[in-house]
Amino acid sequence: MFEGLSDAELLRLLETEGDRLPRAAVDEILRRGERLAPALSALVDDVALWEGEESDREWAAVHATFILAAMKPPGAIETVVRACERAEEWGAADVSDAAPDMLSSFGAEGWPYLRTVARDSSWSPEVRENVAFALGILARKHTQISAVVRAVLRELAQGADVPPLVQETAQWMLLEAAAPEDREFLMTLVEKGDLERSALDAVSKGELEPYEPGNWLDFYDPKAIERRGRMEEEPDEDLEPIDEEVVEELVGPRNIVDDVAEEEGPDIIERTEPKVGRNDPCPCGSGRKYKRCCGG
Repeated sequence: MFEGLSDAELLRLLETEGDRLPRAAVDEILRRGERLAPALSALVDDVALWEGEESDREWAAVHATFILAAMKPPGAIETVVRACERAEEWGAADVSDAAPDMLSSFGAEGWPYLRTVARDSSWSPEVRENVAFALGILARKHTQISAVVRAVLRELAQGADVPPLVQETAQWMLLEAAAPEDREFLMTLVEKGDLERSALDAVSKGELEPYEPGNWLDFYDPKAIERRGRMEEEPDEDLEPIDEEVVEELVGPRNIVDDVAEEEGPDIIERTEPKVGRNDPCPCGSGRKYKRCCGG
């Protein structure tokens, strides 16, 4: 279906299909390879796309980021990091949530650049947090660089000038990737109160299930597209209809004002229990952020 489209026509789909871009179109772009990389990078670097109002076109930067991370042409890791920075600034949660998976997928070849970003205070704490998360994945998945990556994680975990957000993530990822030689360092974190002793004990007992990166291209699976469509059609999950019997007990029977209000729209009330934020600790007790655990 998409094979007959020109490069320009194919790339145009990134700006017209919103979050329902078919996986087949993505696969065709990947098949054509690096010749489309400059155009994809230009979409990522188009700030107007990131800051635009809700529209199909703004998804072009998200699609370009996902495709470049899968394609991996020369310079792609630098472009993806820039995309992660813009995603944090403009609230593109789909990119932010997939950031560690995308960055860690560059493997040992991408590690030197990630090390530079992790240490560079000119990047936002959120981007450096994502990079620290990716480094933890690399330390577990790539034994040939594990020692040097864990050394950087130790540096980030206790650095005086490292933002708390980055420190916490580095500590947790070092815990997941820990080798025997890291135990003494982890014990110092426990003694300082930076790390829960229970988490360290869980590692020793083999009870800590490490984070496993996912495939961000699952965003284009038909079921994922269908699910997003349903979410757009359904009312806000944080709002519940009023129980009219309870209302009548509290304030008396309905009157004409109630009838008029009903014609203008359904009554709603907010939940009384607090909603878990994406960056809050996961309620399951894993120690990870909600977005990296049950909310992922």
